[in-house]
Amino acid sequence: MDYFELEAIETFFDEIPIRFRIADGTARYHVPLLLSPGPIRRTAEADSVRIRRATPADRDVLAAVARASKGHWGYDETFMRRVDPALVPDPAYLAECPVFVVECDGTPLGFYGFLTRDGEISSKICG
Repeated sequence: MDYFELEAIETFFDEIPIRFRIADGTARYHVPLLLSPGPIRRTAEADSVRIRRATPADRDVLAAVARASKGHWGYDETFMRRVDPALVPDPAYLAECPVFVVECDGTPLGFYGFLTRDGEISSKICG
C-alpha cells in the first residue's frame, strides 16, 4: 500500500509501469515520460534546460529539490519530518544507478532515476 492509499487520496494516475530491455549496454536509449494533471507550456527558458547524470555530490541539492516538491502540496510540518528520510537520495543509489538531474541554467529543477531489479530496469521518480 502506498502513501496515497494510506491517506485515501485520489490521484489522476494509479500506476504507470515502464518496462523495457537493454539489448546493448553501450547504446543510448531514450525513454520519454511526461506526467501532468494540467497543461504543459513551452517557455523561452525551456531552451536552456539540460539533463545530466547525477553524482553523490548532488545529494544535498537533490534532497532540497525533493523537499520543496513535497512541501508544495501543503503538508504539515509533522508529516514533512516523518517523510524527510525518504526524500534524501542514498549516496549508493546516486553512484550505482542511472539517476539524472534536470536543470535550467545550472539550477536543479527535478531529478529522476532508475532501479535495476533482476536484470530489469524500473523507474523511480524522485523529485
